[in-house]
This record gives sequence, structure tokens and C-alpha cells, in this order.
Amino acid sequence: MWTDNAWVFTLKYTKWSEEKQSPLDQVLAKWGMIHGLIPKGQPWKNGLVERSHRTDNENLFKAMEFRDSEERRYYFWLWERWYNHERPHQGLGGKTPVEKFKELFPLHARCMLS
Repeated sequence: MWTDNAWVFTLKYTKWSEEKQSPLDQVLAKWGMIHGLIPKGQPWKNGLVERSHRTDNENLFKAMEFRDSEERRYYFWLWERWYNHERPHQGLGGKTPVEKFKELFPLHARCMLS
């Protein structure tokens, strides 16, 4: 699995970075997977995530002011739900991401919570 160098994935830049594995690394090790890091300062190598962050920033975080982190999390949850379940996407032929997922992966989609 490839991620950027953010502390949530690696514990880099924290006091624990040399002492223990991140929770993500622990799970990946259990599954026999390797955690690769995108070189620092090369966000284009993580294009899908960076594009998603840009969309979130332009359409939510720069458009609203939040009282606190709890309100920010709540509105982000609402935004993600609308974006994935209700908003048609031109790149998906006018379907929502959830509709496209259900079309491509019907067996997996049966396990989804709505």
C-alpha cells in the first residue's frame, strides 16, 4: 500500500517514530502487505488523494467557517455522504460513486451499509 508521509500513516515526526510501528503498519504486517511511502514533496505521485483533498477544500473547508473540530468533522461527514451518494459525477456517466461501485462490484456492494 502506498501512502504519503503523514504522521497518521507512519508516526513520522512524532516522538514514537523510532520506537514502534504505526497502527496502519501493524495491520498491513498482519495481512502480509508492505507499506510504501511516496517521496516527500512529490504529491503528484498520490494524485487521486490530492485531487480529493482539493475538491474537499474548494467545496467545503474554504466555503464554511466551523466553531470547532467536532462541527468540522460533522459537516465533512455530511459532505462526503452527499458527494458519494447523491451527487452525479460526469466522469461516471452521470452516476454517483456509490451507484458505480454497486454496478462494478455487486457482491461487495451487498455488504455495504447505506
